[in-house]
Amino acid sequence: MTGSRSGVVFLFSPDGGEHDRMGRTLAGRYPAFAAAVTGTGDAVVAAGGPRVWTPRHGFRHPGSARWPELRYRNPEFAQPALFTYQVATAALLISWGVRPDAVIGHGLGEVAAAVTAGALSPADAARVAVARGRAAHRMASTDTVAELAAPVSEVRRLVQPVHDRVAIVAVHGPNSVLISGPQRAVDTVVRRAERRGIATTHTTVFSPAHAHPAAAAALRAELGPLRPVAPKIPIYSTARRGAALESAAAGVDYWIENFTGTADLDAALERAQRSGATMVLEVGPDPVLCGAVRAAGRFAHNIYPTAHRDDEGTTFLTCLAQVQVVRATASSRREAAGGPDPGRPDTAGTDDRSARGTGNGNDWAAATSLESKVTEPGDRPHPEPGSPGIDHTGRDMRAEVAGAGTLASIRHHNDLPPTDIIAWTRMVDANRAIRFLTARVALDSPMPVDTAGTYVVSGGLGALGSVVVRRLLVSGARDVLVPTRSPRPVPPLLDGFEDRVVVVRCDTADRLDLDNALRDIRESGCTIRGVVHAAQVFEDTAIAAMVTADGARAAAGGAVGAAPGEPRDPIPSAGRLARRFARISPAAANLLELTAADPVAFFAVFSTPFGGVGTAPEPAPVSTRSWMHPG
Repeated sequence: MTGSRSGVVFLFSPDGGEHDRMGRTLAGRYPAFAAAVTGTGDAVVAAGGPRVWTPRHGFRHPGSARWPELRYRNPEFAQPALFTYQVATAALLISWGVRPDAVIGHGLGEVAAAVTAGALSPADAARVAVARGRAAHRMASTDTVAELAAPVSEVRRLVQPVHDRVAIVAVHGPNSVLISGPQRAVDTVVRRAERRGIATTHTTVFSPAHAHPAAAAALRAELGPLRPVAPKIPIYSTARRGAALESAAAGVDYWIENFTGTADLDAALERAQRSGATMVLEVGPDPVLCGAVRAAGRFAHNIYPTAHRDDEGTTFLTCLAQVQVVRATASSRREAAGGPDPGRPDTAGTDDRSARGTGNGNDWAAATSLESKVTEPGDRPHPEPGSPGIDHTGRDMRAEVAGAGTLASIRHHNDLPPTDIIAWTRMVDANRAIRFLTARVALDSPMPVDTAGTYVVSGGLGALGSVVVRRLLVSGARDVLVPTRSPRPVPPLLDGFEDRVVVVRCDTADRLDLDNALRDIRESGCTIRGVVHAAQVFEDTAIAAMVTADGARAAAGGAVGAAPGEPRDPIPSAGRLARRFARISPAAANLLELTAADPVAFFAVFSTPFGGVGTAPEPAPVSTRSWMHPG
């Protein structure tokens, strides 16, 4: 790491920070995370482990809607789940141009660190995570963990009389040592420490140690042969007191040491600091180690969590911004000391996308809320308020509305085909209409929704569909499922709602594919309460024209449970509706037929927004389903 411009260390935390919402926001926003969490989850299954991640439920702990306290968690699920989350988060950081100069793992975190450093393949690492979880489950006990504010040499003397029952779990700093063992034995050590004026704290954040022969034998039997290779970047081992793993050392014996030995985090951080590290990023769903690292003094002002249980998305962006600040400060200091190293570009530690300001389809300015607008030099008349104007900026062409920002942009080439021009102008018209609808969403009173129900919005990632999804969410919906043939991040309009939007790969025009997706909703105990087809369709349909004669007579007889003489909503024929909608979109017809037996409160079909929004006649409510068809 010596000579590195960035000196970034990825610190992979141990188990203890998991929670029921982890990964939901990152998967909804960033395709790099979604792809990595899916791929790693598949590797865990291939290794014989559980399905730890699904797009619908995220990392849901088995048998509980919320993650229980650490002592009640099933390590067979929790450890592979954390491993999967950490590998995906590291992949996301790298996609943004934040590449580690070294990695450190604490306990289970060393498995994800080995993958990130290239010392283990994802398949072998998944086997380690699965085997480690099973071994921990078999060794599960009522052991407790306590932290002693004393040097490790002093703690060893305190533990010596009960060393057969109490083990040193971890060394977090010069005066921060964790011990583990049965409650009575740990309490004995704690009392001895307190009589000597040593501060002690019982903690539930870290798992108990498994430092006995049975644990080692169980793990060795589970692992089988591994194929480690030399890491591409240094691994500072907490299992080997900060030693740098530079050869193919991550074999079976190493993971036995990791499982049964002491995690010496302080030694690993000291080694990183001596090697030129300037900042540490804790990779985990919740900061478990940041407090201990700050208290120890090393990197006290330059350790940042990549996520937090209270706001995963904002914490990640803040981490990116902090990395840029540290890099900019280091660059300024180098220039003041005599200029940049001619043998190494200033963008060391980043990839080309980060240096150019883009990463994974996103701009670094999005992370720091800074956006520069390049305009063509020369005076131009300012466009009329509310009217689109064309702005040529280098090779980009944008349509803008004064005070409303960019409506659409297109990469400019010498000879744009007519089809591209038509598509671009349609997008301008659509986005202008969508901006109007978005403003109305904020002004309209909330629509009645069932907060315990599930709402299905086909086309919910599109311009019009995202407005519908947002309307449902601001009205209180807690579960909106968006089927799409091409899963991608949620649009900016849905920022902040990622944990309530589930994007699933599903072709709604494929009846079997859609039927499987809807069955998954019902089998998971959820009730479908509303359906919206907001994908692009091209023909208006009058619902009233499809009411059967029997339906009209039934309506005239009054609604069930209604007051005498009260008219009843006309009931359309499901078959006639399906045949009519088939002319508009096979997807709409499939949605209609496959949700006919569900207690939906409404079924809405939108025609294409390109022809204008809000021109259709008032829809007629039908039975318990409100059949809406805005133009």
